[in-house]
Amino acid sequence: MDAFLKTLQTLPEVAELVSRVENGGCPAVLTGTQPVQRACVGAAVAAGAGRPMVFLCADEREARQLAGDLQSLTGEMPVTLLAREWQFRPNAVSSREWERSRLAALHQMAAGNAPVVVATVDALLARTMPPHRLAELSMTLETGGRADLKELTDRLLQAGYSRCDQVEGVGQFALRGGILDVFSPLMEQPVRCEFFDDEIDSLGRFDPGTQRRTENVSSALLLPAAELLPELTPGGTARLAEELEKLAGKYARKDSGHNAAQTLRADAERFRNGAGVAGLDRYLNLICPDAAGGADYLPPDAVVFLCEGGRIEQRVKNVLLQLHQDTETLMEAGLMVGDAAEVCLSGEALFARLADFPVVMLDALPTSRHPMKPRSLLAISARQLSSYGGSLETAVTDLEHYRNTGSAVLVLCGGEVRANNLLRLLEERNIPAVLDLKGAAMPAPGQLRITVGALSAGCEWPELKLAVLTEGQLTAPTQKKLKLKKDSNRQKLQSFTDLSPGDLVVHVHHGIGRFVGIQ
Repeated sequence: MDAFLKTLQTLPEVAELVSRVENGGCPAVLTGTQPVQRACVGAAVAAGAGRPMVFLCADEREARQLAGDLQSLTGEMPVTLLAREWQFRPNAVSSREWERSRLAALHQMAAGNAPVVVATVDALLARTMPPHRLAELSMTLETGGRADLKELTDRLLQAGYSRCDQVEGVGQFALRGGILDVFSPLMEQPVRCEFFDDEIDSLGRFDPGTQRRTENVSSALLLPAAELLPELTPGGTARLAEELEKLAGKYARKDSGHNAAQTLRADAERFRNGAGVAGLDRYLNLICPDAAGGADYLPPDAVVFLCEGGRIEQRVKNVLLQLHQDTETLMEAGLMVGDAAEVCLSGEALFARLADFPVVMLDALPTSRHPMKPRSLLAISARQLSSYGGSLETAVTDLEHYRNTGSAVLVLCGGEVRANNLLRLLEERNIPAVLDLKGAAMPAPGQLRITVGALSAGCEWPELKLAVLTEGQLTAPTQKKLKLKKDSNRQKLQSFTDLSPGDLVVHVHHGIGRFVGIQ
């Protein structure tokens, strides 16, 4: 899609944004963009400026759709950073997969391996360990490299891994002689590392069920087992226990602080004994006093795009209001103290941090609501195309219109076979088209060119006299055959008078029973 992005860079509005990004003319606002056009314009601006790109969305659904469009446009797999699931209650249970995907995304960003980032505003508001701490807790094992086994196991324990006899799940490691098994987040299978003295002799993945090696590898990245670890506390868990005891003494002197003091002392005792404590986010301030926000992980030379600035600003307010209400409830119950749990940045702090980057706000309609004061207002003429609902005849009418008006048409298909099938369908309707599987060039005026690619929707660029269509707009979606449901010999009762004593019945909640009578 490089040819398409270069064509977009000829638009005056895109060229103006590139100039402002390079010369310090941001924040800027560009109106007239729908979701698919935000991906196109953003990718064109970032490519023109030669910078990494960061897209900030109001919700997860929009972020995932945008990530798919950007992957097709840039050929890069976007790093997607989503919100944290807070753990405040002592009996909190949450999905560790979400946390581990966040760790992987943060590590890629901190390592400078994130040319395309898509994040939700919730994810950037959340405070987490600073980038240098994540780098300290991450390690890479390589065949032929050297490592001290004692030092390596100590680092794994500090990174939140638990030692066991046999590795079965993520966040575990086992040591038997000179063989280290470890299961790091994001690994599909654990890794077995065989040592010869202090040299790594071999590395390989193995099946945790059979414990048999499945594949040799040359290196393995070990990330921390969790995003917040008690071991991160300056001075370790012993120091954390002392801080909790001090807070307990402070709240014990308050009339309404008895429950909070009890909770703090109980957790301090668990930390001293090395026992696990759930709901660690209650103590985020104490564990990570230098905690950073998600924005601190962004590439330093990135250009940041806000998708619908008004929605993002409103989402910030909603997230902080909901968090305030939740923490108020927990503090009233004595499960949390405000001194220890500042888990989010304020809206002002987030936008002040983003002001260090060139920011472009991509909106659909002109508005006076902007999370950051713009230095320029631009408008672009573009249109998102709707689907033809599988009616190729309707699509042919539009294609003829584009050809007659001298507009170029680019059709994106999901693969080579589909592109050939679409070419045949168009030829049957006397619509000439050029098949260009490599996307080497853009269509000429009045030409229809089919290439491999995918976008969430089609779009029209009147100033370029260019229409971009997707295969899904032109062809009917595959419909699943409905299976006919066989008639059942079971019948719903219309009235209790249909029952006779001794009849077997099935109750919707209680299961099978025998009707005895009604009293």
